[in-house]
Amino acid sequence: MKQHSITLCSIVRHEEDKLERCLESVQGIVDEIIIINLGIRMDTVSLANQYAAKILNISNFSDLLEAKNYARQLATCDFILCLDANEYLEQKNTHFLTQSFTSDYYFFKIRTIYKFGLVETHSSLRLFSRKKGFVFKEDPVEQVDIKDPFEVTGDFMQNVIYRDPLRNGNKCEDDEMNLELKLIEEEFDLHPTLSSYFNYLIESRMVDNKGYLNIDLSRSSGLYPNSLHASKVIVYKVQNLIRQKLYQEAMDILKDGLVLFPNFTDLNFLLGVLYSEINYLKDAERAFLKCLEIGETNSPFYYSIEGTGTYFANAYLADIYVKLDQYELAGQHIVRSISDQKGIIPFFALFIEIFKNAVPEDLLSKIKIIYGEDYSAFADLLSKYLYSIRHPLALLIFDEESFAIDNKLKAWRLQVQGKYEESKEILSQNLCDVEHREVIFLSIITKDINFFEKFRDNIDPQEWEFFARMVERVRIDLYDVKVQLSRKIKNLFYDIFMLREYEVVEYVIHQVNDSIIRYELARLLYEYQFSELALQAIVEPHKPTEKSKVFLLAGRILKKLDMYGDAYHYYLRALEDRPPTLEKLFNIYELATIVGDESTQIEYLNRMSKVIPESDWVKAKRRITGNSKENLIEYFLKNQNKPLVSLIIRTKNRPDLLKRCLNSVESQIYPSIEVVVVNDGGTDVSQLCEDLRFQVRYIVHEESKGRAAALNAGLLSATGEYINFLDDDDLLYSTHVAMLVKTILNEEVPVVYSDSMLRMEAMSEQDWVVIHKKQEYSQEFDRALLRRMNFLPILTVMFRKDLINQTGLVNEDYNVLEDWDFWIRLSDVADFVHVAEVSCEYSQRVNGDNATQTEGESFQIIRSQIYGKIQSLG
Repeated sequence: MKQHSITLCSIVRHEEDKLERCLESVQGIVDEIIIINLGIRMDTVSLANQYAAKILNISNFSDLLEAKNYARQLATCDFILCLDANEYLEQKNTHFLTQSFTSDYYFFKIRTIYKFGLVETHSSLRLFSRKKGFVFKEDPVEQVDIKDPFEVTGDFMQNVIYRDPLRNGNKCEDDEMNLELKLIEEEFDLHPTLSSYFNYLIESRMVDNKGYLNIDLSRSSGLYPNSLHASKVIVYKVQNLIRQKLYQEAMDILKDGLVLFPNFTDLNFLLGVLYSEINYLKDAERAFLKCLEIGETNSPFYYSIEGTGTYFANAYLADIYVKLDQYELAGQHIVRSISDQKGIIPFFALFIEIFKNAVPEDLLSKIKIIYGEDYSAFADLLSKYLYSIRHPLALLIFDEESFAIDNKLKAWRLQVQGKYEESKEILSQNLCDVEHREVIFLSIITKDINFFEKFRDNIDPQEWEFFARMVERVRIDLYDVKVQLSRKIKNLFYDIFMLREYEVVEYVIHQVNDSIIRYELARLLYEYQFSELALQAIVEPHKPTEKSKVFLLAGRILKKLDMYGDAYHYYLRALEDRPPTLEKLFNIYELATIVGDESTQIEYLNRMSKVIPESDWVKAKRRITGNSKENLIEYFLKNQNKPLVSLIIRTKNRPDLLKRCLNSVESQIYPSIEVVVVNDGGTDVSQLCEDLRFQVRYIVHEESKGRAAALNAGLLSATGEYINFLDDDDLLYSTHVAMLVKTILNEEVPVVYSDSMLRMEAMSEQDWVVIHKKQEYSQEFDRALLRRMNFLPILTVMFRKDLINQTGLVNEDYNVLEDWDFWIRLSDVADFVHVAEVSCEYSQRVNGDNATQTEGESFQIIRSQIYGKIQSLG
């Protein structure tokens, strides 16, 4: 039995054909229907009468907002449900709408279904109490004003509303944009790649959400960070900039957005897509791996594309690993992608590309394992794609599933079986209704100019003349290969490899001297693991515009053959095409990494760091490259800027450990260091400091003032520009300070931190013995994560001293976790940069004399206090 009455308020634009579906989905749920009709069409009125609905025509109101609020006033039921004509309620959980409501308003999950399996999700306030005075307010998308959150209560309803894109109506405002979308859809049908899929994603959402493109981010600070639509504004702005190839502007907005919404998967996904488009492959890899780490966006306050944290991210990673020649990783990720979402053809297309060398029978077995019990449902879709690319696997599926086969397919079947004459006989029966692809292949393989002549009137004259020369095996020198002809040449070479007709390969290598045609052959030979033949196939480019891609392919082939010196030569030649791209510079860096040439690695990392847009991966690599003693010594011999670093060491009654710590300080290769030792009420250790080669400040507390006070005493005494805290049981590797200072100077950043090892020790006779070592943290800086846990051991962090003017000193109320509290406050005023290299060790001893062991009760209390402070500050 229903506990509350409900009024449905529905808007009809040009979706009269969908209105009945909408109204049917709420039958038995709503008690009253009010329709706002934007089109004033009689079929809307007629349908509304069937459901006893009230009609409001927009012509009677100044705008839609006024009409919606008037409809709210007309409603007589307890609650109002908002559902537009292009939407319908999923029937799965409708029983929730017949139960007692405990809140004043409810959010529903909205799933917008686009073409090609694309789904966007978000949540929207769709059900609210009529008596609480809610009103519709002006917004890029009209929404309900929640009013004062302290006066009303809200919750999430376990119901889903499915929504068709607005563009599926009869009329859209932007005809030019819709024409562009139509062209992209046609391109996608022909070439279902991840790139074409993403282009469709962008264009379809632009058509449906043009209003978001007009929002000026510089004026929209009010949207952040709590507005329901803030994330969507960023996403649409970025998509539009990517669409216009304004990559730097898109990246700037994305990085600002990630500061506001660090765990919004779609922003990380868009960053990965942007990097993919400009061939920053290692940056793209990091972005998509971050998407998988975060997972799907579950927050109701984000507009999100389903799959950005699962199957889309996996598919893009597979594509990246193909480009990096890491086919094993590519295969793993594409299998995960298809397992999560079986109906998206670009995923399957990439799967076929990755496993192109597999025997069709083995490939079919693998596909059946991936698709499982869903295989039969998708067999028709998969076989049609396989036929579109002329993969022999299509025939296995056709036969297994007993699909109908027309004459074109019969001819192709005979072609795959090597029965070329029988195939030609079928094609000759209807000259006007044949695929050029089969005609070209059969004519060339059988060297049958008479057969090819039959189709002369149906093929472009220039293309016919070109392929006729191939049929007759005559020499071909320079040729003007246009886009359409290039596609047909690629298809021909693909079919040759699929059916293993290698005689044509020999002909092209020895008789065709056009560099682009030979490039296409060499590329395919390389992909099919025929690297030696690929090397024979590739020739010196004839046009300046061809040089870059030909030389890059030559370099890849030679690298595959372990001919690194020759590969280096061709990668250098590719750089002659100015300006140097990050992709080209990366190839040489990668070669230098393979052969262990650190000086070349450093040179090309430095060159890559100057390319715009800047690469975060290059930044991270620069931090951990060239950190050998020799390179760091050379770096600081050349660099006149050597800021003073104060190492502040707190100690109390552990002279043996302090001595060991000071020995590690003594080993530092960085020349500009002062050491500040704070003895917090312990036995005198001044003698241990006397022989240090660095300047030493020795501070004594007659009575112990606590861990935090010891750090503050060191801070107030230190004269260095930069500070690094240590405990007396810590150890620094000889390059620790130099590595962190180098990063500070290179990147002009105020705070850096490295990785460290945790060293477990036990006393054996008169000395400490290491019983176990492990690396606990290697975490990229994450401000939100830092507020949940301390992943920064105290000795890893170096910061500019003047920041304490903004943060204040270490909190002396905390006898433990004082460093974590200080890092949180430091992160409020500065970004931290991570150097992902171990440069130090901190200790724990089985005798339990560490602060976190001896102060267990205080540890829990202070952690709760820090959490409370964070929550109070928002």
